[in-house]
Amino acid sequence: MVLALASYNAGPGAARRWLPDSAMDVDVWVENIPYNETRVYVQRIMWYSVVFEWLEDGQPEDASSWLERIKPVYQ
Repeated sequence: MVLALASYNAGPGAARRWLPDSAMDVDVWVENIPYNETRVYVQRIMWYSVVFEWLEDGQPEDASSWLERIKPVYQ
């Protein structure tokens, strides 16, 4: 999810360049996005998706799928 959001905002080439050399926790990866606009965009979309889900049904959203580690892409 976060890779898709970063790619949407900064472009797929940029997000691909930011992939780590080894697996990394997604929160660390997001905090290290070098484009301020993209970093804030990803953080806000993720936050508001949690908020809107809670407003919709009063239950917390299961965000476990977002917490998968960011892995390098070997070509």
